[in-house]
Amino acid sequence: MPLPYRDALRLTRDAATPLDAETVPLAEAVGRVTARPVLSAEQSPNADLVAMDGFAVRAAELRGATAAAPRRLVVAGAAAAGDLPTAQPPRLPPALPPDAGGLPAAQPPGLPQAAAPPPAGTAVRVATGALLPAGYDSVAPLEEVAEVAAAEERGAAITLTAPVAADANVRRAGEDHRPGDVALEAGRRLAPAHVLLLANLGCARLPVVRRPRVTVLATGNEVVADLTAPLRPGQVRNSNARYLLAALASLGCEAQAPAPVPDHPQALRRALRQALAAAAPPDLIVTIGGVSRGAADFVPAALEALGAEYLYRGVALRPGKPVLCARLPHPPTLLFGLPGNPLAVLATFRALVAPCLQALQGLPPAAPATATLGAAVRGRPPLTRLLLARGVRPSGGGPEQVIPAAGQKASQVGALRAADRWLVVSPGAADLPAGAKVATLPL
Repeated sequence: MPLPYRDALRLTRDAATPLDAETVPLAEAVGRVTARPVLSAEQSPNADLVAMDGFAVRAAELRGATAAAPRRLVVAGAAAAGDLPTAQPPRLPPALPPDAGGLPAAQPPGLPQAAAPPPAGTAVRVATGALLPAGYDSVAPLEEVAEVAAAEERGAAITLTAPVAADANVRRAGEDHRPGDVALEAGRRLAPAHVLLLANLGCARLPVVRRPRVTVLATGNEVVADLTAPLRPGQVRNSNARYLLAALASLGCEAQAPAPVPDHPQALRRALRQALAAAAPPDLIVTIGGVSRGAADFVPAALEALGAEYLYRGVALRPGKPVLCARLPHPPTLLFGLPGNPLAVLATFRALVAPCLQALQGLPPAAPATATLGAAVRGRPPLTRLLLARGVRPSGGGPEQVIPAAGQKASQVGALRAADRWLVVSPGAADLPAGAKVATLPL
């Protein structure tokens, strides 16, 4: 009896020993998995900063401000992003008499950072990202301030008709990260957005799990490696290996696929020995085809000749029932033998090989998503069925539903035109009606 899929998945993950860590530059980290928590070495922001264009003010001076009782503040300076603090206190120009025309001559803008508090009734023109001037605790947004045009000059007055909350529009030092904070926990696959996060904290290098090394061996006299070569009747292109190389790359692996191996036991043993004898031997070998019990299925015999130990041979999974997993002893390497039909390759990779690679990189098992069936589906106890499916929106509206794609024979690839996920039918299900909840896996 083939092994239940759930048991095969457990054995697969248990056999995958997490790989060692290595340190890489941040520029090379996308797609890698963090081996240890990445800690912040500094605080972010590193000072109190202005969050939007406006005027630095003291909230206490604006309490009770209304249109009927506005507050008038004199502009004591200006600060832009990147300005360094000055030691000079703000110097206010002499007050203008009520009938004076024009404004006093502008003084060079400087960010007031004196030890003494700035004079009462003053504000500082500030830009987004500037240091918050000493002695001020809030920023009044530019659009809420009257007489802004005149406020371009030092000594001009601005008028506010509403209070401003303390700390309004201010980014306080360390509010995002403090030294020792966990910026990224262990076991996170790094995306481009994480590069921004870590670069912001000055992280130039970080520890990641070594990339799994995988060798893909397609078997069969009928398999042609050259995608552009015309095919003779009965030949097929090595599309399965091309798929596996792409899928492995998306999971952060270093993968290679030598030329297809002819259907001959000695040729397969030689190919396996060559893979294992590499200077950096693979952590995983994936063979395609030759795993069933036919006269030309030489993978089991080759494994026995190399002293392999089976974890399982045959899984109650459709497509992909003949799939096997074994441990090669010298050096210790896991091997997956996948059936040769295209949909069986896709299904067994997603169901068994991908979880193994996640375990090698220290990642937890990926939880299936839940979806609603849009059409009835037959179960085939005791098999776990994987069906290519796609999400659709009902014509009358409502949440997304999933329906199986047409053309689900293991040898066909046409269903991939529309499919966007796998639909998983549990081994205990007989028939599932439309509206039933089902599990799905990424394609």
